Amino acid sequence: MIRHVFFPIRLATANDFKTADGKAFLGKVYFVQNSDLTIDKQLHYLNEQTDKELFKALFDEHRIFVFENPNEVLKVDECTLAEWNEIYPPAIQNQETIEFPVHEEKPKRKVTKYFLDKKGNPIPKQVEE
Repeated sequence: MIRHVFFPIRLATANDFKTADGKAFLGKVYFVQNSDLTIDKQLHYLNEQTDKELFKALFDEHRIFVFENPNEVLKVDECTLAEWNEIYPPAIQNQETIEFPVHEEKPKRKVTKYFLDKKGNPIPKQVEE
């Protein structure tokens, strides 16, 4: 069995590749959109060997994507490769690329969170997420 995990991704911004003090965020994971508009399934990491000119050109063309939230999984599928090809035929273009859904921003929703008062008693509070 093969396990496929789907993570939401989004178009990268300049702030995604900067630390709080404005330096390059080395080790940041990103994906590249190919010329055929599929997302390359290879993970790329920003590091000292990253071709800055190529990276800037791809970024300017809006072809760099990052995880929206690497801790949020859209879904997990367990299946054989044959089942995968049957269930998701448009997803696999060839052995080099795979399309990942670009995650749209979720509408905010009200949820109840509990906070503790000074005595340790839970206090419900409505907040937007």
